[in-house]
Amino acid sequence: MSRIKRYKNKKWGNKVTPSIGETLRDLKTRRREHRYDISNYITTNNTGTTILEREHSEQSERLEEKLAHLCDTSDWNQVGREDLIVNLSDHTLTDTEKQALSLGLKFDIGVDKKGLTEHVNKNYIWEDSDLKKGFKQGLITCFHALATSHNCAIPKRFRSALGNLGNNDNLMITGVDKGGGIATMNKTDYIRKMYDLLSDTTTYEKKHKGHAATEREKFKKEARRILVKSNRGRKLVGLLEETPRPPSMRGLPKTHKPNIPMRPITSGISSAPHKLAKCLAKPLSSRLGSVSKAHLRNSNDLIERIRDTDLSQKRLVSYDVTSLFTNVSIEGALKAAKEVVNDMNDEDLPLGKGDYLKLISLCVNFGSFIFNNEEYFQCLGLTMGSPLSCVLASLYMEVLERDHFTTSMGQDTTWLWYVDDVLAITPRETDLSDKLNMLNGIERNIQFTLEQEDNDKLAFLDTIAPVTDQGSFPYPNKTFA
Repeated sequence: MSRIKRYKNKKWGNKVTPSIGETLRDLKTRRREHRYDISNYITTNNTGTTILEREHSEQSERLEEKLAHLCDTSDWNQVGREDLIVNLSDHTLTDTEKQALSLGLKFDIGVDKKGLTEHVNKNYIWEDSDLKKGFKQGLITCFHALATSHNCAIPKRFRSALGNLGNNDNLMITGVDKGGGIATMNKTDYIRKMYDLLSDTTTYEKKHKGHAATEREKFKKEARRILVKSNRGRKLVGLLEETPRPPSMRGLPKTHKPNIPMRPITSGISSAPHKLAKCLAKPLSSRLGSVSKAHLRNSNDLIERIRDTDLSQKRLVSYDVTSLFTNVSIEGALKAAKEVVNDMNDEDLPLGKGDYLKLISLCVNFGSFIFNNEEYFQCLGLTMGSPLSCVLASLYMEVLERDHFTTSMGQDTTWLWYVDDVLAITPRETDLSDKLNMLNGIERNIQFTLEQEDNDKLAFLDTIAPVTDQGSFPYPNKTFA
């Protein structure tokens, strides 16, 4: 029997193989029946909606209700701090956007490629044979593959919300100056406030295009000249960037102050002096607190120091130094650094004390930066993008605290500070205005502002310190780390 006969016999069973005409008539009949069945689903109702469309709509509503229920009962709703979000923009944040932002700008959403690479470079000692065999590069490649395949730790709805906020060209999302919160601002308002800050011609000077490149080459030439003079210095030549970028400035809104001014923050990563300055800052960082015991290492140190403080007859106040970095004279900062360096052993420094101090001076005098693709130069005070500036400013303040601040505030006041923020625990009868005037009269360029408790709370660093009815700290509320 032919192949066609076998196929037709399988198709029709024990029936006699039909003729071609009968087969065509049967197929037409089935097609009409199938078309009739479909017509039952595409028939429109009185509102003009087909049955298929109605069923699809009902199914979508059921799924949306189920998703809303899952989102409302999700544990992710308890993770963040929505009360720390300050919306200064015209954009109305959705509930999902608030929840996503409440996780904080530093929330770990998964494995970081760059972090894994830095871990390999910093924490392992590689032999030349390992490098030649490509073992190190192979390990980094595997880490990158792991990071790429790793699922993001946060829900998709949060990722979508953050993506939508990031794609909004009219919106600026940034951290706030105190309390560890997050602010959303209109981009036009953000840029206007930053230009208001940069309009201070005694501190900043606008430069022509190409000025940053000239300053970069001058720095590299002078730093190399100092380094090659000694064997220890020559080992640091590799810290000079081959293709550096100018530091870039951004601003943090001071939401706790009237009119919400901006605190300038400059990122010097990949700039000409950054790696060298980071190396030079390490020995000085280890000496922080050696001049004054009031220095705080971080917010955890603050929490430990004030955890069981009795405030029954005292109150909290915060003294904030106005624009500390730009008001600390380079001469005063270098003098404080020299005092500390003279008490250090030569082997604790990366090179001789004289050259060490020269390189510090060279780094902190590098004042070029960019904002909004425009070049500027900071002509007053410590450069804000240098890793050295925070350390030098702290040492400078330690010297002032040792020589003047403690005497002015009195022995009955607890004085704790971190860079430009001071937490003072004073007796309730203390005349705060009088103390403020005394502090502001010590150093002409170092001027303080005063902030007192608000609803029995005071924002300091990235904590909000609450005061109980019994007059003590139960535990300061840590915000975003």
